[in-house]
Amino acid sequence: MIESLNRKQQEIPGALPAVLFLCLSFGDMFFSLHAFSLGYAEGNPFMAYLLERGLFMPGKALLSVVLAGLMLVILKATKRYTGVVWGGVVFMLGVNAFHMASLSRHL
Repeated sequence: MIESLNRKQQEIPGALPAVLFLCLSFGDMFFSLHAFSLGYAEGNPFMAYLLERGLFMPGKALLSVVLAGLMLVILKATKRYTGVVWGGVVFMLGVNAFHMASLSRHL
């Protein structure tokens, strides 16, 4: 029983970057939708393609879940590349900060 608890505690840090990435990705989606309502354009060509076809929300959600899952697989299978995985989290943090800075002009 104690061994089982120890194993679960060790899995949590591995899942943390994936969970943070997922939360930040959905924050990005929220901020993007708000920006679109104010007349901003999507800067990512792939996401702009999805937006033009009415697939922005499902596409963003699917892409976010797939990337978070890939992060988990990379961390569990290799126990390496943690810098790359955390880099993805930092990148999404920057994307959200950019959205907040851009949208703050409309308060």
